[in-house]
Amino acid sequence: MPDRTPREAVETYRQHLWDVLSCVVQGRLTVVGNPVLSTDEPHAIVLNGGNPAPLRGPLKLNFTVAQQYRLTQDVAGPAPWRAITSAYLYLLQDAQGAELFSFHWNPSGAGAVHRPHLHLGQALAGPSTLGERFLSKLHVPSGYVSLAAVVRFAIEELAVSPLRPDWRNLLSARDQAGD
Repeated sequence: MPDRTPREAVETYRQHLWDVLSCVVQGRLTVVGNPVLSTDEPHAIVLNGGNPAPLRGPLKLNFTVAQQYRLTQDVAGPAPWRAITSAYLYLLQDAQGAELFSFHWNPSGAGAVHRPHLHLGQALAGPSTLGERFLSKLHVPSGYVSLAAVVRFAIEELAVSPLRPDWRNLLSARDQAGD
């Protein structure tokens, strides 16, 4: 169904994200504030109010997801409104809350690094031979990382138990659609 209005575009975007997240978490994906108050400003969408969601599996991991999106309009197309990702934070933590992997992209943020990057948590990285700087402080270039790619990583590499039998097909479809 074409997204004829900004509100429809936001709901389509939220539903696509929830489809991906429902492969590994139970919870709530919430658009923060009025999603269509301004089409010029970024808007936030968060899992569980920004609190970590537990993941099933032997490692007892937690997952925090936050994104920003912008509404764009293409008056010439059949679906004139679309929500597109403009920033993300995907954080995988252990049961004690220690960061393991953190995927970041905030092109207009206050920090010095605006390209997509990965942090290896101190629990994984430990001290390095780089002097007093820990590997966990490095911004490892990653390119854009889709939410579907992180969920697939959690299932295939971190032994997170999928909650849906169709997770492979769903994640592949979302990756092909551009997340």
